[in-house]
Amino acid sequence: MVGRAEAVAFLQEVSGGNPLMITELLASGQMLRGRLPMEQHADFLALAEVRLAALDPDVVGMLVALAVFERPPTLAELAGCAAQPVHETAGALDLAVAGGIVAKISRGPYSGHFELVHAMMRAAVLDWAALSQIEAARQRRVADPSLNPAERARHLLLMQGSVTERLQAVLDAANESLESFAFEEAVELGELALASLPDHGPGGGPTAARIALAVGQAYWRIGSHARAEESYRRASQLLGRSGYIEVDYLIALGPHLEFDLSGLAATQRAQQCLAALSDGRLVDGVQRVKLLATLALAQDSLDPEQAMVAAAEAMAASALVDDPVARAYAMAATAMTDMSPHTVGMRHDAARHILAVVEQHNEFRLASVGYFLLLRSLLEKGDIQELDLQLTHRSDVLDRFPELHQSKQAHWFRCLRAILDGDTVLAEQLVLAAHAEASATQEASADAVLRGQMGIIRWMQGQIGDVEGSFLRARRENPEERIWAASLVWLWHKQGRDDAAVRLLETLTDLDAIPRNRMWLSTMTALAEIASEMGSEQFARGIRDALLPYAQQVIPLGVGVAFWGTVGRSLGLLAERLGLVDEAREHLRTAMEISARSGAQAWLAEAQIEYAEFSLRHAESRNYCPAEARQLLEQALVSANRRSFRLLQVRAESVLSRLEADPAAGGPQVITAAPSQGHVPADGRARVRVMGAFDVVSHQGQRARWTSRKARELLKILVSMRGVPTSREVFMDALWPGQAPEALANRFAVAINTVRRAMDPARDFPPHHFLVVDAESVRLQLDHVDVDVEVFMALARGTSESQLRRAAQLYVGDVFAEEPYADWAGALRHEAQLTYCQLALVLARQDAGAGDLLSASQLYRAVLDIEPENRDAGQGLLEALTAMGAHGQAREVAGRMGAWEQEAAAATL
Repeated sequence: MVGRAEAVAFLQEVSGGNPLMITELLASGQMLRGRLPMEQHADFLALAEVRLAALDPDVVGMLVALAVFERPPTLAELAGCAAQPVHETAGALDLAVAGGIVAKISRGPYSGHFELVHAMMRAAVLDWAALSQIEAARQRRVADPSLNPAERARHLLLMQGSVTERLQAVLDAANESLESFAFEEAVELGELALASLPDHGPGGGPTAARIALAVGQAYWRIGSHARAEESYRRASQLLGRSGYIEVDYLIALGPHLEFDLSGLAATQRAQQCLAALSDGRLVDGVQRVKLLATLALAQDSLDPEQAMVAAAEAMAASALVDDPVARAYAMAATAMTDMSPHTVGMRHDAARHILAVVEQHNEFRLASVGYFLLLRSLLEKGDIQELDLQLTHRSDVLDRFPELHQSKQAHWFRCLRAILDGDTVLAEQLVLAAHAEASATQEASADAVLRGQMGIIRWMQGQIGDVEGSFLRARRENPEERIWAASLVWLWHKQGRDDAAVRLLETLTDLDAIPRNRMWLSTMTALAEIASEMGSEQFARGIRDALLPYAQQVIPLGVGVAFWGTVGRSLGLLAERLGLVDEAREHLRTAMEISARSGAQAWLAEAQIEYAEFSLRHAESRNYCPAEARQLLEQALVSANRRSFRLLQVRAESVLSRLEADPAAGGPQVITAAPSQGHVPADGRARVRVMGAFDVVSHQGQRARWTSRKARELLKILVSMRGVPTSREVFMDALWPGQAPEALANRFAVAINTVRRAMDPARDFPPHHFLVVDAESVRLQLDHVDVDVEVFMALARGTSESQLRRAAQLYVGDVFAEEPYADWAGALRHEAQLTYCQLALVLARQDAGAGDLLSASQLYRAVLDIEPENRDAGQGLLEALTAMGAHGQAREVAGRMGAWEQEAAAATL
């Protein structure tokens, strides 16, 4: 055996110091490995040092400069970093290339640049060269104005000098990395700085705290939420009591606008916001709005009234600064603190505005709350098709913000979709997986979400007794949320424990004491089912009056993570209890229609059973049709058997047996079809939907799967032009503002072809069949494309009542609802709104005259949703509610009308 020194000398002699040969010998020389005591990395460095010591000083200077570059440099760049004339550097490179130390790149983006032939040679050069030589090379590299901030920061961290300067360089680089979506780079730089510079020096604490905040933002964007929160806590520790308001302000905001804080976390966030707001040095209006919005959401679980006050202050402050980001924060605070059912439209509009601001101003702190508001409002509106779209990679939101695809909001609503589909096995798997992930990252809402979703799943499985413990615990932990007490009353009544149910119900009879928050609707509908069977008639009438405005809505539970059924069902049960049989029938039919449209399998089966039960109870009515009742029960039984809805299965079988015993049960068959959820039949016409949500179905009945956001937008703009030939340049400017049309020809052609494929994927028709394109203009061929808003406008111009009613049914939402601020969308949207309001008022007056007060009130409310100060609609609604006996609702409408009059009078002064 020979010593390591002899082994190094031997390899030097054999390889001539060529690093590639040395590496090969060390990596694969079994004979050498068996005979020589070599340690590859250390011995490579030793061999390299032998080679470097034999080189000319000019070559060594060039190699040191090359080693400090993070990318292959050009000859001129290398000469500048080495402080050598170009010709001397060229000569040194020739020698290094000939010696197998340096290589000239021959292809790719760095063709003609230079690099060391082996990564370990870089370590060898930096390990062997004098520190002063390396420091000088880094100084010259840092002085290069073209150097990117991240590389500059890394060099400074390896150099001697001012700690403050180095920290500031890292902060600048980390912020630029955030701006350019290089989140991993921001994390790497920040963590390296905080680890390598633990002694921040005098005045360095605030800068170090800012670096920790930037790292927290980066962690949040890559989905490491627990690490993000940890970085924010570290920032607070680094800042200490130094009193830097700008950093205090950022810490108070947190890594994103959190909307489900509770307990200690909510209290701490609220205290941080209040402390920052009370500091007189905070003068920036936008900062104040952000703090008020954050405060409002932190207080929402602690003191809902104070939360609404903070949200109102945020909205008032945003009006003063007239800034789109401030406005978006204020809208988020208002939407999240007022989850009452009458603000669904406002929530949807706010979501779209917020997400537009996130994209335009890179204000990602708002992305998760904007996405949540969008998903919840789609659920509340019953637009399950659009909800499904927004949960997939085809979503316009997830296309812009792919990080949200794995967000807790997406997990919540995917669980909810499995619940709606009645797939209890998949739903339970998703719920438990989401809970495990949320618990691992210490999400405040983890247990509450689990409790709500599992309660619904157990009801679907017929295991309602299993949820009692969870309801009791939720009531103890959240006494202010009446939903849990109401749920216990419902459960105990179903179990026959009426004494306990009645005693607990006595604590819930003051309906005005139930907070109008995100739990109000689910609480009231739970009480509605109870009031339909027990309690006073006055109690039942009070609940009915309160719920009437929301007859067309579904019921989300809590923040929207579970489905509680339809308001129509609750109103139907109450109306029957109050002897309003015709009204009850209409509400129960509405419950079936909305459940079918929402794809809510368990609730559709329940609604079908309850309508059949209602029909049997009122068999003397002229509207009784036993064949229809049988068909509904058979449909419900099929669903219950297929999805193992045990309680519904038993219930359907019981009602069927009662129906069989009815001598009148052999009447003619009546088909009560649920609204179709499938594709339209192939008829040679493509269909485009822009009212409420955007959707395209080809002439063959295939739903379009968009791969291009620009193509989607192009089709929307074409719809807005209403078949009128429009210059190509108009479309190009809308799609790619500020770019020269001559440079956009190819991209525009691709977008055109994508639109054509959406309507005619198999290319069954000539190119101009759906989309007419010539040298100057483009237009949609409306003779071959059914656009819902065009059909709506045509029907609205009709003279018959049936045409107007068909038009009213088509208006399921605003035109281009997902493009609230696009200039090209406003004109058609406004025209459709005006048209709908006019026809809705006509139909409402007809319904009121015919005695159909429920339909009239719903139409009047629809007008007020679009035109809140429409006096004709307000007066009509007031009269309809008064005639229906809904005096509480009538007083509320009268109060709003009085406020309008006061505002109008003040405006004339």
